[in-house]
Amino acid sequence: MAEAFTRAANWKRFDKREGEWLSTDCPHRIAETFLAREGQWRLPVLTGIINCPTLRADGSILDLPGYDAQTGLLFDSQDVRFPALPRDPDRDMALRALSVPRGPRRAR
Repeated sequence: MAEAFTRAANWKRFDKREGEWLSTDCPHRIAETFLAREGQWRLPVLTGIINCPTLRADGSILDLPGYDAQTGLLFDSQDVRFPALPRDPDRDMALRALSVPRGPRRAR
């Protein structure tokens, strides 16, 4: 557990000799305490990690970075900026979107 916590967060300790904060591993005491409290954990279920907007099962758009409680997905855009998506697209918007070229087409 300490190893997983070390990967998940940037742990620091103050070094008096250096007079600065240095990166370190998660203290084993913290991992042991977390494990000892099984049944008291209030962590959301993580079903996956995505890096771009996606559709939820209900057809709504997941495009806000962070954890989405509805799907259990964590959206991490990795600093990529995606165009804003309309919340209530109409038929005309859909038809215009279909006319945008999507890449090379195969010869028929």
